[in-house]
Amino acid sequence: MSDNSFDALSKLAARSVTRRQTLGGLAAMLGGAFLASVTGGRAFAAAPQTCVTCTCGVGNPCNARLECCAVLGKQFPTAQDACSNKCSEHGFKFCGSGSEFHCPRGCPSPACTSLR
Repeated sequence: MSDNSFDALSKLAARSVTRRQTLGGLAAMLGGAFLASVTGGRAFAAAPQTCVTCTCGVGNPCNARLECCAVLGKQFPTAQDACSNKCSEHGFKFCGSGSEFHCPRGCPSPACTSLR
């Protein structure tokens, strides 16, 4: 710490503070600690999400029947994993994945559309 920084810190600590300011600072500190304990330290803002379009179908070669949206995340870190799971949920096999896109609120509704 440089001498100038130490002097500035000393002057800040030595300034007079009213009881109201002290109590306000203490209340803000305790409120922040309470919120951190309630939320587990997580931020309130939603984490950015990435979605991917998935093509599901039947047969070999794959005959596309359904196009779905899947959210990439911790459980399904790759587009192939997410799409394979999404297709199997609907009773189809995974044909391929399309473009990835930013989806802050998750997949649009409806998440799947028929290609028939």
